[in-house]
Amino acid sequence: MLNIAIVYSKTTHNYAKTSFSITDDTTKDSAIEIFNALKKKKTRPFFVPVDAQHIEKIIRNIQADCIFNLIEWTGKDLPYALFACLLIEQSGIPFTGATTHNFHLISDKVLMKRAFDRAKIPTPRWQTFIRGNEPIRKDFKYPIIIKPSLQHCSIGLSRDMVVDSARALQKQVREQMRRFDEPVFAEEFIEGREFQVAVIEKDGKPVVLPPVEILFKYRGKDSYLTFESRWDEKHPDYQMSDIGLPKNMSKQLRKGIEDVCTKIFAELDYRDYMRADIRVRRDRVFVLEANCNPGLGDDDESAIPIAHHAVGMSFEDYIWGIVQSCLRRFGKTKR
Repeated sequence: MLNIAIVYSKTTHNYAKTSFSITDDTTKDSAIEIFNALKKKKTRPFFVPVDAQHIEKIIRNIQADCIFNLIEWTGKDLPYALFACLLIEQSGIPFTGATTHNFHLISDKVLMKRAFDRAKIPTPRWQTFIRGNEPIRKDFKYPIIIKPSLQHCSIGLSRDMVVDSARALQKQVREQMRRFDEPVFAEEFIEGREFQVAVIEKDGKPVVLPPVEILFKYRGKDSYLTFESRWDEKHPDYQMSDIGLPKNMSKQLRKGIEDVCTKIFAELDYRDYMRADIRVRRDRVFVLEANCNPGLGDDDESAIPIAHHAVGMSFEDYIWGIVQSCLRRFGKTKR
């Protein structure tokens, strides 16, 4: 029987007393749901919560046949995550998902955009700001959306982060830098449809699951997910979108999404599973992000469960598929 360590990151002092700590709460919830799924697959899962003060001691003491990696620290906590991922790699234990390099890539939007450009993956025009007074690129087409470079889960995204002028762009860049004390990233806002696309690796090849659409109640510049729309049920933004399988999608668009997601998985050397966030303007695909350790949970209001249920795959089967992919890559078999 396989012993599977579910390794997950605990909230640090940097976020414990902020509204952003809710994103860490979901990591623990995911760990519990994955534990229950793996129990149903006749394995022996156990929890390994990791706090920032004892990363090395905790990870070096893991004894398991497989590590299900749910380390999700980002922002100011990113060095902790990279250290934890490195120790997991060095352990010699098969582990799911991101390598240290992969995790760094998806946690720093600038590194990810550079990787997209190198691989010729279509993405909106973008620019990074380190000082806050850099000249704004002349070929930008407004509106522009501004994001902190090292955050996840829409942290830092609010309704005033889409702007129509260079002056407003510079103002909001400085505001984000002041607030998060990190580089800021800006890209052209693609007005159109938004999709989240799950990919799972099977027999060493990526399988793209049905795209799931974010259904906005408004068009134009208000059609994007803010932090409040994702996490604050009492905020008006929370009612501005829904999620589900698209009611209309051309064969051309579906193929375009499948092709670009397959290319991301191969070119960026992802493993086991992935979720891509995509905007579409008149059937032209633009990749915003590609998360190689996306949040997992048995929740019908999230993209990945909707996608795997659409092809008749239970949550237990989806999680087990990730473990099987991991063991295959390491030359291991189920015991």
